[in-house]
Amino acid sequence: GMYRGFEETEQDVELVCIDALLDIWDSEVALTNESVNHAILTHTPNYLHHFSVIGAQSYLISETERNAMQQLNYDILRM
Repeated sequence: GMYRGFEETEQDVELVCIDALLDIWDSEVALTNESVNHAILTHTPNYLHHFSVIGAQSYLISETERNAMQQLNYDILRM
């Protein structure tokens, strides 16, 4: 809800999420529509300038998720 509130301003926003998981994929392959982070990352129009996840647990994050975050120049700050 807060992210969509910034839609009216039409300005880029930076999002920080504190979570052990990235929640951008349901598994190694499939995307999930129920994931909040996935919904924000794929929202149109996209005003997300930067995305950071703090407290991620590296053993819970797949290589695919790590690569996706790296390609988008987003940050993962592990514990």
